[in-house]
Amino acid sequence: MIEAHILVVDDDERIRSLLRRFLMRNGYLVTTAADAAQARRLLAGLDFDLIVLDVMMPGEDGVTLTRDLRRRMSTPIMLLTAKGETDDRITGLESGADDYLAKPFEPRELLLRIAAILRRMPTAQVQGPKYLSLGALRYDVEKGELWQGDNIIRLTGTEQVLMRRLADTPGEAVSRTDLIEELGRTPRMMPARISNARSTSRSPACAARSRPIPKSRASCKPRGAWAICWWRIRMAGLADWRAPERPERRVIEGRYARLEPVDPACHAATLYQAARAEGTEARFRYLFDAPPQDEAAMRDWLARAAASDDPLHVAVIDRRSGRAEGRQALMRITPEHGVIEIGSIMWGPAMTRSRIATEALFLAADQVFAQGYRRFEWKCDDGNLPSKKAALRFGFSPEGVFRQHMVVKGRNRDTAWFAMTDADWPDLRGEYLRWLDPANFDAAGQEQSKLRF
Repeated sequence: MIEAHILVVDDDERIRSLLRRFLMRNGYLVTTAADAAQARRLLAGLDFDLIVLDVMMPGEDGVTLTRDLRRRMSTPIMLLTAKGETDDRITGLESGADDYLAKPFEPRELLLRIAAILRRMPTAQVQGPKYLSLGALRYDVEKGELWQGDNIIRLTGTEQVLMRRLADTPGEAVSRTDLIEELGRTPRMMPARISNARSTSRSPACAARSRPIPKSRASCKPRGAWAICWWRIRMAGLADWRAPERPERRVIEGRYARLEPVDPACHAATLYQAARAEGTEARFRYLFDAPPQDEAAMRDWLARAAASDDPLHVAVIDRRSGRAEGRQALMRITPEHGVIEIGSIMWGPAMTRSRIATEALFLAADQVFAQGYRRFEWKCDDGNLPSKKAALRFGFSPEGVFRQHMVVKGRNRDTAWFAMTDADWPDLRGEYLRWLDPANFDAAGQEQSKLRF
């Protein structure tokens, strides 16, 4: 039996983390969301056995979200809240919640209530689905058919046996020995057989092995541990991946910012002013270059930067004023591995901690992943706390520190590594677009809700 998959939605990071660890220790598969928007994105891609939902969240509250979800799905919902009065409980239950637990609560009581809710669900809720799908791929468990969109992919006999064997035990690892016994193959042949099955589901040649399917056929999203296994099977091989082209030197338009290839004639004056504004020493402390002494020095630096393909420098333009308020670069460009880094960031005070800076980073990341790169890196001196904080705010994940990595301006540099991947980007991109929406800012340009990853 697949372990129950629980979605925990709470804006308090400490509570989310505690609930996640506690429920996982008690045998549940747990996914967390920080607000209603993130929960909706997760629910669009996965089915859950239970939603544990905080009531008092910024933006859309738990009761409002419960009412909306109940109109579209029957997934059980348990509300958690500090509001424990009778009227509050009645309001929560009337919204469609299956249970209502006031904070603070005893952990064992939470477990018993969860178990009671799951017991009331029909047995079919925890059985493997008839159809398993992810994106354009769909596998008919009963018929042993693999579909891509409206086309059926013809599987070889060996591929059919492999798919049936994996689908028979969703959520469980299948040992190499079991597969060898099932298929009657020698150990040396097994990797090739599995590789063929993986590549079949991704190959462009699938169109030649297909026939139409009636559009009325239903499917369901992968559930629980099976969803994770399906992702691993699909993403493990890179046989069809091709190295992307190098980034183009072009203008990229945003709503608040515009990225332009650096031009000494256009950008020297305003970039010099941004570089020499108050806080120059701190702004350049961890950069490889020194602050420009005058506008002519800025022009010389820009001329060298404009001639470089790696780093590929751009000026960040405030679209409202038309001024270049900062610069950044794509660097260490490695198409053969699908890896690229953003660096040489000098954002002046007019764009620091603003929508312009956030959109400048978003436009760069969106360009990189749209072009087919797999990994986008951010690196900085481990002592550069503002840069490390910015990396986390922008959705990069920390990956450790390279000790004594460089000598920069006569000082040792321990380099902190951060990265995001193409698998991360769809969720990150959705949150960027939500935050950058004009509706998220008041008349003075102040954010109404924070960027949350």
